[in-house]
Amino acid sequence: MSLYLLDEAAKELGVCTNTLRGHIARGEVAVIQVGHGSRRKHVRIPSFEIDAYKARHLCRSSGVVKNKFSGLSLKSKGVEFADLLAKRQSEKRELRKTA
Repeated sequence: MSLYLLDEAAKELGVCTNTLRGHIARGEVAVIQVGHGSRRKHVRIPSFEIDAYKARHLCRSSGVVKNKFSGLSLKSKGVEFADLLAKRQSEKRELRKTA
């Protein structure tokens, strides 16, 4: 098990550190407190917490798995997210033309 600093974990998840602090405060991400700081405890985020958070925040639709964190789409059933987006945009254009 590896432990991440707050900024490292935020970068891995694709969010800012303040957003990650909010998730920690709400109990959505578990942390390990280290040290004896009186003002702000030093925290480390276990790698399995990062993996669990990523798994909870994946979007699945139309056979495409889109990762919210990196903005990249993962191939699933041979469909590309960019292709689906282009198709959706062309359908919207067609609806505007008929209206």
